[in-house]
Amino acid sequence: MDVARFVQRLAAADLPDAFNPYREACPVHDSPASAGIRRANMEKYLTAQLRLKPRSLWVGEAGGYRGVRRTGLLLTSEEWLETASARLGVPFEKATVTPVVRELSAGAVWREIERLDEVPLIWAAVPMHTHRPGVPLSNRNPSLKEVRTFYPFLRELLDEFRPAIVLAIGRIAGRALTEVGAAHTYVRHPSMAGIPGFRRGIRQFYGVPIESN
Repeated sequence: MDVARFVQRLAAADLPDAFNPYREACPVHDSPASAGIRRANMEKYLTAQLRLKPRSLWVGEAGGYRGVRRTGLLLTSEEWLETASARLGVPFEKATVTPVVRELSAGAVWREIERLDEVPLIWAAVPMHTHRPGVPLSNRNPSLKEVRTFYPFLRELLDEFRPAIVLAIGRIAGRALTEVGAAHTYVRHPSMAGIPGFRRGIRQFYGVPIESN
C-alpha cells in the first residue's frame, strides 16, 4: 500500500458541504500548516497500522467537527491524541491553534479501545467532515451518493488489511460495508445518546464484562 499516495487521493476528494481536513484550513481554529499536519497524522496512522496488522476494522459514518476536522484521524479527538500516540508508537501532532476540545463519540470509542489488546483500524464511510449547508461547525449524516464516493478507499483498506473482524458503527457504515461486499457486525453508533448501546455492543462482541465502567 502506498500510504502517501492514498492520503494524497484523500486530500484531493471534494464534496459540497463537507470539510476536507487533509486539504482545507478552518478559518477559526487552524493555521496555514494545519492541513499538512493532519495529512502527516493520517500517514503516520496508516503506516503504524500496516506494521501492527490489527485484526479488527471499525467503520464509522462520517467525521465530526470536533474530531477528524481537527486531528485528521477518524473517531479521534485531540483529547485522545496522546493515547493514540502511545498505543500506536507514533507522535501524532495537534493541528489546531485553539484549545483542545472534547468529542463524546471519540471518547466512547477510545475508552473501549483501552480495554483491548490491539488498536483497531478506524475508518469511516465518509472520511471527512460533513456539515449542514452554511454551518461549517456542525455535523450531518452523509448522503448515499457521498458514501459511495469513498467506496474505493474502503475497498482498498479491506484488501490491504484483510481484517478478521469488521464492525459497522452505525447504520450508514453497515450499508456501506454491505454494498462493498464485506461481512460485518453492526454496533450502535455512540452519537445521539448512543454511548450505552455502543459500549454494550463492543463489550458483548469482545467479551469484556458489560457491568464494568
